[in-house]
Amino acid sequence: GGDGRVGVVSERPLWNANSGTLVMKFERNRVKESSTKNFVVVESPPGAAARTAAGQGPRLPVLQFGKVTQDVYVLDFKRPFAPLNAFAVALSAFAFRV
Repeated sequence: GGDGRVGVVSERPLWNANSGTLVMKFERNRVKESSTKNFVVVESPPGAAARTAAGQGPRLPVLQFGKVTQDVYVLDFKRPFAPLNAFAVALSAFAFRV
């Protein structure tokens, strides 16, 4: 329908057997260091959330947050996120300790 709602889902990292680690694909190579706080949010067409989260659907990143250096993180976002919404989502990464 045309109700203006857009679904989003956090993309899950994939296992890389060569390095023995979980890895994520970040747009424009902006994230340089691994961190438990790194994440990518992708747009999910209606009914495709599980498929997109598992890396099987079309990849439409709308927000990425990740570590650049020891004390520096980068936040990139686009529609449907407004600046305040994107900042709030990124800030939530610091609310949990893993």
